[in-house]
Formats: sequence, structure tokens, C-alpha cells
Amino acid sequence: MQAPGRDFKATEVSCNNTDTAVSFSLDISKAYPDSAYVKTWKRSFTYRRGKQIEINDRYTLDKALKPTRWTFMSYPEPVLKKPGTIEFKGNSKVLVYSEKLFNVTIEPLTLTDGKLSAEWGNTLYRILLTRKSKTKSETCTFIIK
Repeated sequence: MQAPGRDFKATEVSCNNTDTAVSFSLDISKAYPDSAYVKTWKRSFTYRRGKQIEINDRYTLDKALKPTRWTFMSYPEPVLKKPGTIEFKGNSKVLVYSEKLFNVTIEPLTLTDGKLSAEWGNTLYRILLTRKSKTKSETCTFIIK
């Protein structure tokens, strides 16, 4: 997990905005405590206007104690229709990931805060993409289209 506090922040933040795309990148390795063994972690987002969002993570760990996990949150209910693609009920968007690399868990989370429920409904969903095996270094891409 990322650690709280001023000392745990992203570095090397950059943004580029063109007529066809917006890209944002940062180094999030300093956002984790030493106990996470994160050596490098570069994350980039590219929004290809009107088409899709690409999320790219490139990381190296000093140790891989357990499989790495990515968390996505959603208020439309996610549905695993086929390996590699998560659809969202009532929405034409999909989350695309490598079915060869990841196991998927979808957890409903009941909202108890009235202000949040008014905006998001009674339930949010946590999508967990967990690496099938431990690895100390790789590049992963997720696409929302």
C-alpha cells in the first residue's frame, strides 16, 4: 500500500496536452514505504481524445514477496464477460487487461455516507487485478475504452 504523508509523494511529474491526446506521467516509487521494496515505479496515463485511456506501469522491485495487485474503483457494476475484458453495466466502456498475467476479483462495497451515496449510489465496486505470479520487474498496460 502507498503510505500517507508528505514524505511519500510522486516525483518527476510531467504532462503533455495536444489536440489528439493528453499524457501524464510520474514516478510513484517514493510513495511506498521501504517495506514494499519498490526500487522504481513509473506510471503514465494517456487519454486519446474520444477513444480510450491507457494506463502503463513499469516497475522494478528489490524483492517480490507476493504478487503485485492493482485496484480500480467503479460505480457502474463491473462484469467479467470474458477473460481480459471487464464490462460495466449500463455503460459502453470496458477495462482491458492481460488475462495471461492477472486474476480478477470484484468486490461490492456498500456506501454508508449519505453524501457519497447521493452521488455514487449505494454501492461502489473494487476491481482487484492480482498478478498470477510474483515478479520483480515488468511493464503492464490497462486500457479503458
